[in-house]
Parts: sequence; structure tokens; C-alpha cells
Amino acid sequence: FFDMWENINNPGGTRTNANIMTIGASGKGKSYLQKILIKNQLLRDSKVFILDPENEYSYLANKFGGDVIDVSGGDIRINPFEVFPELDDEGKPTRTFGMLNKHLAFLSDFFKVTLPDLSPFTRQVLNNMMNDLYATKGIYSAGYRKDPKSEEFESFEKLKSKDYPTFDDLIKFVKDIKIDKLTNQEQEAYIELKAFLQDFEKSGRFGSIWNGKTTINLKNDFVVFNFRGLDNGSGSEIKNGQMLLITKYLMKEIINNYQLNLKRSKEELKHVILLVDEAHNFIDPNFPVALDMMKNMAKRIRKYTGSLWVATQNIADFIGFDINTRTKATSVLNNCQYTFLFGLKPDDIDSVKEMYSKSGVGALTEEEINYLSAAGQGDALLLVDASTRISFHVSLKDREAEENFILIK
Repeated sequence: FFDMWENINNPGGTRTNANIMTIGASGKGKSYLQKILIKNQLLRDSKVFILDPENEYSYLANKFGGDVIDVSGGDIRINPFEVFPELDDEGKPTRTFGMLNKHLAFLSDFFKVTLPDLSPFTRQVLNNMMNDLYATKGIYSAGYRKDPKSEEFESFEKLKSKDYPTFDDLIKFVKDIKIDKLTNQEQEAYIELKAFLQDFEKSGRFGSIWNGKTTINLKNDFVVFNFRGLDNGSGSEIKNGQMLLITKYLMKEIINNYQLNLKRSKEELKHVILLVDEAHNFIDPNFPVALDMMKNMAKRIRKYTGSLWVATQNIADFIGFDINTRTKATSVLNNCQYTFLFGLKPDDIDSVKEMYSKSGVGALTEEEINYLSAAGQGDALLLVDASTRISFHVSLKDREAEENFILIK
């Protein structure tokens, strides 16, 4: 009964995107529904990428011939220093000029997440040296200079993963700085930076995850990024850093798919879905870059025949307790055309009620609140817009149940 791509941007229509928000307490059927919807999208040849902090979707990927990528380190890596194309504020792919500057802004956020204890002055020193680091590889804002003696620049498209600097290059760059002629404050900054960068050496705790060239290659149309391994003794800085890198890399896949869609007929269009499951796991009120990513992705992905799905069971952690986090969370909500609400705990009912009272979707009625308070497993409410609300029950078809389509935990 539900087609997320139907009637989008039709003249006079109310549906502007295919983004989805799923909210529900643990065990109420949230993941159950998500898996059914994913199966339906795979059957219609959509590309599906899932950020999975609880290893909830690996079984489904194996069932349907997808790939599961363990993001806790090993042979598969995304180099934070590699420059990937992204979308500008108009929803268009960035061109060569300015791509490096945009990536340097991303690196600044990446370092905020992965090096939260760095002093403000040392952080500024680190940001300032990035242009010089890229210049050692012949990479500038205007493009790539293959010949150091030439003033002509080539497109970043000419570069391979091996051509970009890595953390080994940054560590060497910092160690080679002659600090004896610097001010005392600058000397202290470089000493502090050397100490923190030890974590990024090959033998350091971040080395196997981020030090080296990009090796990831997404050939499969169904990929689950398993974050579960990062929960074993890893801090939030690793999880959030990986989340930022993966979504930035996936933007390249979204752009590539869009460019291929330009050559396809309307019937052949391939949609792209990015599901952030248990999104509250990625929210850090001190460094809300993950929430910023979801906010920006929700606004832009619709222009690229794509959909962002955000699922959470802990709505209080997702919307946060400060005005800045709540504002960004509400922006994500306002850019989701569809919301699936499952049974909620009393405290979460109050949070959801308050959040929707300030959203463009429209406040929940007392009848809807009572329904969610008493909802059993599988009972859900679908919000399409302020006037279209549908209650339903989620269940498997007989054939799906026979084939053990969903692993029940």
C-alpha cells in the first residue's frame, strides 16, 4: 500500500521528497517494517546503503546477496584526505575549483570529532597546515598540478586514491617542522599535535581504520556498514568519524548514480536509499556534525532520485536537550515526507508530541497520542502530511514467513 516514490513533485501535490523518519520503542516493530520496505526496494532495483550500529541488517544483506562491510578497521578503508565530489547548496555536483576548500571544511569537522580534546590553538594550527600538506602532493584549490614547474592545473578526476596524502604524510609533515624558531605557544601546539597524532600511526588505535589510501569499492547495490565492532572499547569519536567519512563517500555514489540516471529512461531510473539506523547512536551534542550531515542530506538527496531514512528508538537522545540540537533534529524531521510512528514509552510520547507541535508535519492529535501509547507490537501510524494519517499493522506475507525472510532477535 506504500510507494515512497509516488506523486513526488507533482503539480499541486503535497509530496516533495521520499525521505522517511521511523520512530518507535525497542521491540515494537520498527526494524521489522524497515526490512520489509528494504526488500521491496531491492526488488525494484534500488541501491540501498545502511549505516548499522547494532548489526541488525547483516542477515538481510546475506539473504539478498548484499555486502557487509565491517567499519572497525582492516583491509577496507576510506582515506579522510581523499577529495570526493559533493553537492553544493543548489544540489549540483561541485566542480574542480573549490573542491579542496570544501574538503578542508569537512576535515575541520572530522578533526573536531576524532580529536575532541585538542586545544583551540593547536586545532587552528592543524587546520592551517592542510593547504601546505596537499601542496606537497601537487594538489591545490585550482586543481592538480602534475608538473611542479607548470602553472596549469588538471581536474581532480585525474587523481587516483594513491595520489592523496595520508596520515603518514601528515605525521611526517608535523615532525619535519623546525620548531626552534617558533613562539612558545606555537612550539607547545606542535608538541601537543605530535602526541595526539600518535593515535593515527599504523600501530595506533586509529591507524588500521584511517591511515592509508582508500580501498573501499562499492560494486554491490546493497551494502550494510556494520558499526557493531566499534562498540568494543571504541570511543564515540571513532564511530562518528567513520559515519562522517562513509556518508561523504556515499555522496560520490549518489552523484554517480544521478549522472547515470540522466542517460536512463523514466522507467529505468535507479533510486538510492541511505538508511541511518538507530540514529541516536551517532548524535553527540558537543559535536553535532552527524546531525548536520543528516540535515543536509535530507535537503539534498531528493534532487538525486534518492531517499534518506532515519530510524531511532531513543527520540530524546536524537532531538537532544539544547536548542541547537533540537533545531537541527526538527529540520531533519521537516525534510522527511513520511514518518512511521510505533509504540512509544511515556517519556518518548512527550518528546514526540513536543517535536511534532513545532514541525511542518503538523501536531499529533489526542487520538493519535492515545493510539501510540497503547500500540502493540507491529501497530504503527504513518504520517504523510498534516492531513493524511494512516494507522496499520505490520506483518509478513505467508511466503515471507516460510522463507525466514526476517531474522527475529
